Amino acid sequence: MSLFGLGSNKNQRTFRPKKNAPSSNKGVQLKKHIDATLGSGNLRDAVRLPPGEELNEWLAVNTVDFFNQVNILYGTLIEFCTPATCPTMTAGSKFEYRWADGVQIKKPIEVSAPKYVEYLMDWIEVQLDDESLFPQKLGTPFPPNFREVVKTIFKRLFRVYAHIYHTHFQKIVSLKEEAHLNTCFKHFTLFTWEFKLIDKAELAPLIDLIESIVTEQKALHYELHKNIALQRRVTISQAEKIQRFQAENADLKKQLSEAQGASSSLAASSSELETLRASQKNLEAKLAEAEQKISEKNSELARKTGEFELKRQTDSDIIQKQQKNLEVFASI
Repeated sequence: MSLFGLGSNKNQRTFRPKKNAPSSNKGVQLKKHIDATLGSGNLRDAVRLPPGEELNEWLAVNTVDFFNQVNILYGTLIEFCTPATCPTMTAGSKFEYRWADGVQIKKPIEVSAPKYVEYLMDWIEVQLDDESLFPQKLGTPFPPNFREVVKTIFKRLFRVYAHIYHTHFQKIVSLKEEAHLNTCFKHFTLFTWEFKLIDKAELAPLIDLIESIVTEQKALHYELHKNIALQRRVTISQAEKIQRFQAENADLKKQLSEAQGASSSLAASSSELETLRASQKNLEAKLAEAEQKISEKNSELARKTGEFELKRQTDSDIIQKQQKNLEVFASI
């Protein structure tokens, strides 16, 4: 049988169409949040009150959601859970549930399991359809007794889970739907535990399973936070390394800039040096040329000095001869 199959026509009254969440914009938004967080696989996040949301709105949307879940789950068993197989609504040999709604049936009566579930689903539908309890319009306040009504709904929905686990779990296994049942119940347990919607005494039929779920979630929660803390430390360490690398990179860029500046200065100095060297060579060439000219002048001067001395000597000899001749004439 499919999980969503309706089974035979017997007990068809117990299975009913899926109920919609409150039609206000807020209710639609919260339903989308539930679907999104459930899709992530993190049930602990799925049950928590979203930041900034109003608690009663959150309880209302989830009440409708869990009503639909239990309705569908029980719908897979309606041909196996009959007045003949389940003449009383029990959860094992120690727990029996009797029905009373305080209105039509004021004194608890013993009924079969399918009849109990039928009464329960009818009663919950009446509560969900009562706009004085579950407002449909945005801004309409919830009644003062709203939380108590919600607690009663969840307490009675739990009894359906208790009956399924104790009486029909093997049938669920044969239908290969135990994983879905366990996930639904884990979701239900974590939500009721988060908001303390069911007294611990009421949980006695499945207390071992519930405590294992809660313990597992606490361990997962601890492991998650440990991993988050570790990741945060790793992230901080990486950020510090990045900052160091950035500082080192900035320092290297500064050094590179200084080196480039020095290189430019060196290049300029090298250019100036080449110019000076060229000037020096030019001066040396001019000096050599000047020295050559001086040498030539000196040679010319020496030649002319020699000629002058020779001429002076010749003239001196001539003058001396003339003086001697004058002295001879004077003596005559």
